[in-house]
Amino acid sequence: MSDAQREQMEYDVVVVGAGPSGLAAAIRLKQLAAAAGSELAVCVVEKGSEVGAHILSGAVFEPRALNELIPDWRERGAPLNTPAADDRFLYLTKNRALRLPTPPPRCCTTTAGGCAALRPAIWGSARTASRPSATRRGSS
Repeated sequence: MSDAQREQMEYDVVVVGAGPSGLAAAIRLKQLAAAAGSELAVCVVEKGSEVGAHILSGAVFEPRALNELIPDWRERGAPLNTPAADDRFLYLTKNRALRLPTPPPRCCTTTAGGCAALRPAIWGSARTASRPSATRRGSS
């Protein structure tokens, strides 16, 4: 074994991956530390040539989470310039583009503050995940 010296850097938190979840975690940790008046050293490690190289380039995404995480992202000049007006799912052939029905979103249907049923991930599936219906306070 060699006794070669290696450069070392110390961090409080190391986030592996600069995709949406990794970036959101790193940003939120820094926000929480700033709100608490403390300093937090956060490092994001990415295997790509730049942050988000594998997943964010040319992506179409729902900006609600970004609005919650960084409310003034538009004013800061984020390079997100083309809002998507609608969704279209196309089957592409050599000469044509055939429009397919737009799949419904995978979400919970809420009743009385609880999740009543989870829509199946695959169309036509009869399987659903459900939980007992929530009872309202004061009712028996």
